[in-house]
Amino acid sequence: MLINKVEVSDSKKTFAQGFLDTSAETLLNNGYSISDHKARSINGVCTPSSYEELYGLIQWLLEYKGEVPLYPVSTGKNWGYGSKNPVSDNCILVDLSRMNKIVNINYKTGIAIIEPGVTQKQLSQEIKGSGYRLNVTNAASETSIVGNALERGIGTSRSRVEDVIGMEVVLGNGNAVKVGGLWPVSTDDEVALSYSHGIGPNLMPLFFQSNFGVVTKMAISLIPENEKYSLIKCAFKKDKLASVYEFIRYLYDQNILNTYFKIYDSSASGTYSLEGGEEADYLLYGNIETSEEFYKVISSYLNEKMTASNLFLESHIYEDEYFEKLDNTSVDKIIYDTFRGVNDLSGFISKLFSVNSIDEIDESGHDGWLFFVPVIPADVEYLKKSIKIINDYNETTPLVISTSIKCPKTKSIDLNISIRFPRDPLMIETAHQLLASLRREFESMNLYCYRHGIDAQNGDEYFIDKHYINQLKSLKNVFDPYGIIAPGRYI
Repeated sequence: MLINKVEVSDSKKTFAQGFLDTSAETLLNNGYSISDHKARSINGVCTPSSYEELYGLIQWLLEYKGEVPLYPVSTGKNWGYGSKNPVSDNCILVDLSRMNKIVNINYKTGIAIIEPGVTQKQLSQEIKGSGYRLNVTNAASETSIVGNALERGIGTSRSRVEDVIGMEVVLGNGNAVKVGGLWPVSTDDEVALSYSHGIGPNLMPLFFQSNFGVVTKMAISLIPENEKYSLIKCAFKKDKLASVYEFIRYLYDQNILNTYFKIYDSSASGTYSLEGGEEADYLLYGNIETSEEFYKVISSYLNEKMTASNLFLESHIYEDEYFEKLDNTSVDKIIYDTFRGVNDLSGFISKLFSVNSIDEIDESGHDGWLFFVPVIPADVEYLKKSIKIINDYNETTPLVISTSIKCPKTKSIDLNISIRFPRDPLMIETAHQLLASLRREFESMNLYCYRHGIDAQNGDEYFIDKHYINQLKSLKNVFDPYGIIAPGRYI
């Protein structure tokens, strides 16, 4: 279903003057990145506040037939991957943070329709006390829900892709379309959004990590609040890692737990100021969320299993009463709150980067950060091989490598490897060389990242099947024939 086109100004000059900021100060402020990638040149910054303004911008750029491309960001806090920096030079940066309306929340179905500038904090506060919670991430509360979902980000409950039900997208060909759900066959959102897969071919997956269009609205599924929450926290030695993962898989496979477990190595524990387990090599975090009645059964069962396993130096299941005694700055309390859909991480993250506010991270963050996030099979042998590679690099590099192992209830394991480095030219180059080496090492085992920074988005390198990449390019020509949107982004 095409959206009605809006009128575009007859004057290119008037449109540009009204929406495009080309001042040297603006270009400089939008070019900083905590990951210190090679700087990209930006031709201007546009901050539309509505669908109509964004649509008008694309219509204006179509007149130039690809000579002036754009690069959209939701709020630009894509730390560790490039922040606001485009993949290619000479783009207009389109900052969608002013498109921040919560369009609708249906509390009967638990579905919210939001614009790309809506933040975790904004939506979490809006639904507080409604009986629903948001699948939050461990990034700051000011980060975009839409931007993170499109990058296939990972929340504390599930992958953000699983939250997405439908999208409204402005294509590079000047058209606009609604995808997912049953939007294409119904104008009634309440009815349409009841089923994300739609009828016939579903275009929605094409807009994750792509440059076919700009997402202007997204329908996401909220999570019903549970009666009871608690935090599982265990400490263990490195020789138990494989057995601990098998223990987690057993809990998943028997449908005893379905929540997201995360394992932090000692470097990550130090980086994130995780508390306890001083003699441990790893800390395991998870949670129980269920009814009051079932909680009594499951917590008793887990306590018994964890003790009998002899895997852990210590293991705990903490309940509300424990967290009521903790200060709001306690990391355990912050983690517990994220499982409950409360994201209050901004102060913690500002402290982590040694800045006064989130907005200062890219320009003034004390250390630089890069992220390497390979996906490996849910198999202990792959886990052992992967951790060995990381440990080998840790022994030879002057930089700080921290690893967290995300254990979803899927057939894969997500490794989140951060590289911290002093922000001087030599260490910046060393960090980026380390990232490239890690990528080559893992790719030699056919293990690839689920998310890449702006220096590593060349689809011609990744897609060995050239028929596949050629089909993607054919789709690009259909959706964006002049290459207006995010050139260099995978396609």
